[in-house]
Amino acid sequence: MNNLAADHGSWLGQNGSKGPDFFALTAWSSVHLMADEANRQFFFGPDCTLCSDSRVTVQRNGLMTP
Repeated sequence: MNNLAADHGSWLGQNGSKGPDFFALTAWSSVHLMADEANRQFFFGPDCTLCSDSRVTVQRNGLMTP
């Protein structure tokens, strides 16, 4: 994921707590460290939440498709 509005010094704080980086980091941690199935929607599938977010660009490989 590439946050299009971020720069080198403010990638995490871009758009405050509503920025894509905050929820993506939290959701990724929940999915991969706690086996949280509900947050898989942000990353997996053809219509994943981050895939349709205009604030970011997403590059995926075959591992991110169900």
